[in-house]
Amino acid sequence: MKHFPATIDSVKLYLRLLTSRDAAEFYALTNDPAIANIISFLSYPVPRSFADEWIAKNLGTSDRIYGAYGFNNRLIGTIGTHQREDGGIEIGYWVGSAYMGQGYATEMLRAIVRMIREYSPGAVVYAECLPGNAGSLKVLGKAGFTASDLPARKNGRNRLDLKTAS
Repeated sequence: MKHFPATIDSVKLYLRLLTSRDAAEFYALTNDPAIANIISFLSYPVPRSFADEWIAKNLGTSDRIYGAYGFNNRLIGTIGTHQREDGGIEIGYWVGSAYMGQGYATEMLRAIVRMIREYSPGAVVYAECLPGNAGSLKVLGKAGFTASDLPARKNGRNRLDLKTAS
């Protein structure tokens, strides 16, 4: 995953790998009950150390954690790619409460999907979502994900696979 680019541009925003200098802003975005209650590995209040630990994943070889920025340089959301042992790439994301429902999640997903198809053609790409998270299920569908026959890695989640490019 080290070969993924440091930045990805799209129409309404740009994505760049998060660094330690982004920790305070990332923490402020994430320490929100609306976010923490839908992410399986978070609970509110989110410990401040989470931001540093999550961003530090960029120092390894299997994860890439991007911040999604509007052209006002404000952090809108985050999206990550996670290389799994079986070679698949799992995508996870969240958008700050103030930015939900404005198309940013769809834009982030489409940008990361384009990048993965360019840099890792043929990779199996999937995401997991709570069955009741209608907003995220809609966003994933717009980005080309469909319900999978494979089980989710996390309990209580549904797996959605990215349709292969035609």
